[in-house]
Amino acid sequence: MKKFLFACACGVSTQAYALENEYRPYVGADYVYSALQTKGTDSYLNSGSLVIGSEYNKFFSTEVFYQKSLTKAAETAAGKMKSALRGYGLDAYAYLPLGCKGRVAPYAAAGIGKYALKKKIAGIKHNDKDGTGYRFGAGINYRVYGNVSLKFGYRYINFDRLSTVDHANEINVGVRYAF
Repeated sequence: MKKFLFACACGVSTQAYALENEYRPYVGADYVYSALQTKGTDSYLNSGSLVIGSEYNKFFSTEVFYQKSLTKAAETAAGKMKSALRGYGLDAYAYLPLGCKGRVAPYAAAGIGKYALKKKIAGIKHNDKDGTGYRFGAGINYRVYGNVSLKFGYRYINFDRLSTVDHANEINVGVRYAF
């Protein structure tokens, strides 16, 4: 009885706290701006990312991603260098829906990815590095209407076994379509 009176006094329905498990698969695309912290110099790359995910309820989702950057050319002391980054992996998201309809939802994310950094200097052998990236992020998900939502976020990636790259800071903007 006390719980009912407290819920009525706050103007909140007791059913609002019920956890509704509703599985909804979704697809999406992101633009990703990556700032790689390398030994000696910093590198900035523009990437595209495709995602396939699933919402389990309004508080939790997971998604797999594939990310590929554009090739960036730069002049170095050794000559013209081209670099590119690609990766794939899995992220888990926890949301906190705000407002009556929960259209705005700040989120926290954690995941793991496999990355490949390619560097090519004219006249010198290719330098390809593979490694693991541990991903941590936060942002806001905004449900525009029904099945379409926009995602804005920041992500920190700590690389393991990529000798020339320590970590990356990423800013991403994306769209999701749920079925």
